[in-house]
Amino acid sequence: MRIMVDNILDAIGRLEEHIKLDNYAKILLAEDGTLEHILSIISNGIKFDVVKQIEYDEHIDREVILRGRYTINARSQIYKDALPSEVLADIRSKEMGIGKILRKHRLETFKNILEIGYDDTIYRSYEIIYNKKIAFSIRENISSSDAR
Repeated sequence: MRIMVDNILDAIGRLEEHIKLDNYAKILLAEDGTLEHILSIISNGIKFDVVKQIEYDEHIDREVILRGRYTINARSQIYKDALPSEVLADIRSKEMGIGKILRKHRLETFKNILEIGYDDTIYRSYEIIYNKKIAFSIRENISSSDAR
């Protein structure tokens, strides 16, 4: 099940015609700020692990798992030419999630949610725009015993 997003609330409503979502799952799908903060609030803390990070000439492929009440597997493509060198240094260190890095450096960004859906888990795909360039393309798979 794949739903392109024009209006996130309408898209979540269409997804709910096919799968039951609790309120926390809806919040995680719709949030356009820092996912780590939201997940920490609803989970009373999270574990963060970079499970894979490969750097190429033009981009970095990164896979991260956030564990709390929900487990989020985030796969990112990070476009190096769109970001300041100090942001790239923090990404390379593998110590923080993208949201925390953007907040640390106070980058003004826009999160454009492109798609939500369900295959084995609920998911969303989005871009983070910085300085009028796509800096990140991300897909997050969201799973929980509460999401069926």
